[in-house]
Amino acid sequence: MSELDAAAVVTVGSDVVRGVPVLRVAGEIDTNVADEVRRALLPWLDGLRGPGVLDLTGVRFMASTGLSLLIEAARRRPAKLVLATAQRGVLRPLQLTGMSALLPTHPTVDLAVDAQLGAALAGMPSTA
Repeated sequence: MSELDAAAVVTVGSDVVRGVPVLRVAGEIDTNVADEVRRALLPWLDGLRGPGVLDLTGVRFMASTGLSLLIEAARRRPAKLVLATAQRGVLRPLQLTGMSALLPTHPTVDLAVDAQLGAALAGMPSTA
């Protein structure tokens, strides 16, 4: 596989859903694209001012390098990050390694955003 082919395996883009930053990753996360994903993920995490959602709903396969990226992300923003995915190729490695306990996972971006907004509201002081 050439470098051009490897680069085409994954796409990364950012969005905001109902005020919550979302980083969308699609394709396959393996050693060929891990650095590309890291170059997008780490600055995005560092720029978060509140909760964020890492959208992996479009990721079909995640190798151990993808798990390493998620560990790095969880360490950088432990209470501010949730995942969105229902893909077996992502969920199964998370479950087998115990990573699902570190990073809450929701099946859709909308449910992940709902969880983040609920957590943000729960942390707000009462106005009563």
